[in-house]
Amino acid sequence: MVSYILSSAEEGTYLQRPYLHPAFQLSVDSVTLAAFRIYGQKDSISRAWARTIRATPVTAALLLFNSMTGISLELFAELRKRFHQCSSCLCYFSWDGYSAHLKGNGLCGNTPELGPVPVLDSVFARLPSLPLENWQNLSSAIGSPSPVLGSCMGVAWMTWNSPYGVTHDTWANMITAWRKCPGPCGMVRTFEGHKAHLESSQVCGNNADEDFVLWAY
Repeated sequence: MVSYILSSAEEGTYLQRPYLHPAFQLSVDSVTLAAFRIYGQKDSISRAWARTIRATPVTAALLLFNSMTGISLELFAELRKRFHQCSSCLCYFSWDGYSAHLKGNGLCGNTPELGPVPVLDSVFARLPSLPLENWQNLSSAIGSPSPVLGSCMGVAWMTWNSPYGVTHDTWANMITAWRKCPGPCGMVRTFEGHKAHLESSQVCGNNADEDFVLWAY
């Protein structure tokens, strides 16, 4: 499934027909995709919000991406680059999430019985930060989980940016489940975020993406 999703994304399948993506329609009440079933459990939204790392440009970007506001395609490309896979538990994390999931002796917090893993704090510190201006105000403007952020996809992104991380199949879905608005704004959002944007925007509106709207309801 993962290789199929990634190859389909590379071929542009989901740009033309987003409804073919396995994560096109996810809800907390009814999750059919196995990779996201854990994020549809009771209290999953509040738990993820409590665990996710706050006050960083990455946090601000993922909040905006999982909202009606959206982010630029260039910023989304940069956001997707800022991950690391743990060599022990094999989960995917944001850089901050990876550092936070390590115990003091360099053991993986998910599988401490398997021995130490690389501590990369100094490496991450030398890498460029996410190019998002005024991110402090953007992040605080959202402040708490919105209905879109509270979707299964939003919960997955918050979990990625936490000491818990996400599995390989979940990460493959996350980085390929997005929509660039064909309307004047041209911003990128999750499918849920794009749907909410079209419903609320007087500039773009449903007519800006009729094919998407046809399958989203």
